[in-house]
Amino acid sequence: MSLVKNCLINLQFTIAFGFQASRSRCEPIEIPLCKDIPYKYTYFPNSLLQPDQQSLQTQTEHFKPLIKTNCNPHIKFFICSVFAPMCPEHMPQAVTSCRSVCEEVLINRVS
Repeated sequence: MSLVKNCLINLQFTIAFGFQASRSRCEPIEIPLCKDIPYKYTYFPNSLLQPDQQSLQTQTEHFKPLIKTNCNPHIKFFICSVFAPMCPEHMPQAVTSCRSVCEEVLINRVS
C-alpha cells in the first residue's frame, strides 16, 4: 500500500471517527499550508486532539509534496479540513469536508 494511500485512509478515518472536544474554541487559521483555503476560522483542539495550531505545523508540512503533485484539485482543502476544520458561526461543532469531497480525493488519488 502506498504512502499516499495510507495517509488518505488515515485522514478519512479521522473525519469519520474524529472527536470534537466540548472545550473547543474558534480561532483564525494560522497554519501556513491552510491560510488560503475558503474559510478563515477553525476549532481547536481539533479532532486529532492537537491543542493548538503550532503543534500541527510539522504534520501539515509532510503533505506539501502530495499537494504539489496536483493529483486532485481538492486535496489541499481536504487535508486542511481535517487538520483545521471549519468553524462556522452559530454551529456547536467543527465542519469537515463533505463525503463527496472525501470520496473524490480517495478515488482520484495518485495510484
